[in-house]
Amino acid sequence: MKAKHKLEANSYVVMSTDGYYDQFGGQTDSKYLISRFEELILRSELDKSNTAETFEKEISNWKGKQKQTDDILVAGFRI
Repeated sequence: MKAKHKLEANSYVVMSTDGYYDQFGGQTDSKYLISRFEELILRSELDKSNTAETFEKEISNWKGKQKQTDDILVAGFRI
């Protein structure tokens, strides 16, 4: 998939596999979903101090006792 985006100074770029938002968990054992993942990205952008820790804690809390269903990779950087 090719996409072009114009990035400005201080842009925050996040790339991930679908494993994060396809993970089952929560109170209803449902998928995390991309909409919740996008909200997490916006929240983590505001708290730049512990971004990796924020993502790790969030998915761990969501997953609970569920097994990990897929590979999970999240990479982010600021321009």
